[in-house]
Amino acid sequence: YVKAGAEAYAKDNSDVKVEVKGATSETAYDEQQNMIETDLNSGAYDAFVIAPLQADLVKTLIAGKTDPIIAVDTNIDAPEVLSFVGTGNEDAAMGGKAAVEAAKAAGWDKVQAIAISGVQGDGTATARLTGYEKGVTEAGGEFLKGEIQYADAVADKAATSMEAIMQNHPEGVAIIVCNN
Repeated sequence: YVKAGAEAYAKDNSDVKVEVKGATSETAYDEQQNMIETDLNSGAYDAFVIAPLQADLVKTLIAGKTDPIIAVDTNIDAPEVLSFVGTGNEDAAMGGKAAVEAAKAAGWDKVQAIAISGVQGDGTATARLTGYEKGVTEAGGEFLKGEIQYADAVADKAATSMEAIMQNHPEGVAIIVCNN
């Protein structure tokens, strides 16, 4: 959606040129670092919109830069960032509360939740997991924190993670929360 919006704006504003670049995976940290360093130092761009894979690393890369920088999806806690566009991840994940209520209404006596998450240790994924856990627990469910499956934002790994959950819980699980 970000890409489509930027391209639509550029289409309607002939004086604006948009280039969209991205790492090949959610764990291609070095690749993203190289792209950002190259682009920041090229002098070819007037502004940057960055969706960081590692916000702390990007904070270091942008230190002292004066070009406009906007963070998308994951905030970068740096004075160089003019704005953050994204979700309050912990608050948004409070959908875990609604999921527990729905599971109870569907007849589940034992309401347990397991998460299939993105990259382990990623700040955005961690915030979402924190929100899910809080919502599930507050609503009277059990968040199986020790059974979180990390799929690195890769569809095949997510499918494998779901297969593992099904194998470990042949009786079923009331809720599978996913944040990527």
